[in-house]
Amino acid sequence: MPDLPSSSLPADGHPDADFGPVAGFYDWLAGLVFGGAQRRAQRAALVAGLPPGSAPRLLVLGGGSGWVLGEIWRLRPQAQVLYLEVSAAMLARTGARLRQWPPPPAQP
Repeated sequence: MPDLPSSSLPADGHPDADFGPVAGFYDWLAGLVFGGAQRRAQRAALVAGLPPGSAPRLLVLGGGSGWVLGEIWRLRPQAQVLYLEVSAAMLARTGARLRQWPPPPAQP
């Protein structure tokens, strides 16, 4: 785990927002609980919030299982993304997703 100021961690030393224990079924569970509403809301926020231009630089905080990266690159194929996620298990899922569906190739 990266070095964090001790004041930012709870007493057990683990971030409160670590969804690692549910990473394997998080997307399925979110779909069950929220139907498609959560993804529709996230897609709408992306469409409304992505900066103009074909190659914006984006910061994604708490990207979960990484599905949002596909949406970003669908809308802005040349976007440069800095992706931060506290959960090692979610990062592993994101890595697997990227191996299956890699980002578009960078343009010169």
